[in-house]
Amino acid sequence: VAALALLSLWLAWGYAQRRTAQIRDLAGLKTQLELAQQVAGTGSWMWDVEKDRINASRQVYEIIGPLAKGLAPRLASFLKIVPEAEHPAIVDALRTLLKSGRIEHEHHILRPDGEPRLLMHKAWVTETNDDGRAVTVIGSCRDITEERRIQSLLEARKQRLDTLIESLAEGVVVRDRDGRITLVNDAAARMAGSTREALVGQYPESATLEMVDEHGEVLAPDDHPAALTIRSGRPIDRQLYGIRLTGARLNWVSVSTRLLPPDEHGNGDAVVVTLADVTRLRDAEREGRMAAAVFAQVSQPIVITDGESHILRTNRAFTEAFGYSFEEAVGKKISLLRSMRHDRAFYADIWQQLERSGYWHGEIWNRAKSGEPI
Repeated sequence: VAALALLSLWLAWGYAQRRTAQIRDLAGLKTQLELAQQVAGTGSWMWDVEKDRINASRQVYEIIGPLAKGLAPRLASFLKIVPEAEHPAIVDALRTLLKSGRIEHEHHILRPDGEPRLLMHKAWVTETNDDGRAVTVIGSCRDITEERRIQSLLEARKQRLDTLIESLAEGVVVRDRDGRITLVNDAAARMAGSTREALVGQYPESATLEMVDEHGEVLAPDDHPAALTIRSGRPIDRQLYGIRLTGARLNWVSVSTRLLPPDEHGNGDAVVVTLADVTRLRDAEREGRMAAAVFAQVSQPIVITDGESHILRTNRAFTEAFGYSFEEAVGKKISLLRSMRHDRAFYADIWQQLERSGYWHGEIWNRAKSGEPI
């Protein structure tokens, strides 16, 4: 009997020791869980559906703040801190939870100081009865007010940036590291003779967008300015290229490129390309060169003056006819050629007709550098 008593005491002592160790381990796990929740800013709760009893962690009450005082462990009590306008949405969310087994729902609470806070709940049904009805629900709670505020600020900033990019007269194109277009504004699409929707997602090797160098030679995809910058890391500044959709009109653009820094994972867009349409400027320059060639080669003397009759330009035929070099004539008044064979009224009539109708034609005596009348 004594031996049995000692054995029973020894077994009881062992059980007590194991039980104490288990309790200690559970307490340690609970402490670790609370610390983890504290660091993550997340609380946990368990809802006994049949008894309508909610057991929430300390972090949940800290998230709720002053409103937690006097809350009973009942669903109805927690609903009191939610704006009444959001009650129907919560009821619908709970119905979905009990039916589907999980939800993710956001709602506000109004603190005594009037500050609204936005909470995010995620919940799972972890136990059901024989009829398949939910018995136990476990959920998490997190204050996402600041997160949503920052997200709203970022979205507003992005919208402002998008508006700014769209308002630019310059074209803007962003390509990723594979060369695919991820962003293009309307100005760039117009220069390419296309639309934003048709260009976004396109690769240069698709051959629908053709690019040529300043001599008109078609570039291979690897020689496009964006591809060159991605490969070499060097920017391009105001270099002339022609772009067009296959078979469309060629537009000339001044291209600049800059590398974009990758994100922390080495991903993201790679290069931004800005395009300035110089088609009209190039055409005007070409027409100007043609006009200059005609001006220089025409056989009739030509003089261009400003509104005060100062000579701005002459052609070669002028020098041959009157003997004045370009340097000798420029800056002088057109009266340099006066022959003294016409009176002041004659010249006054010429200027009056020029001012009235924009032109004058007729015969006039002039004088060469040698003094010979012409």
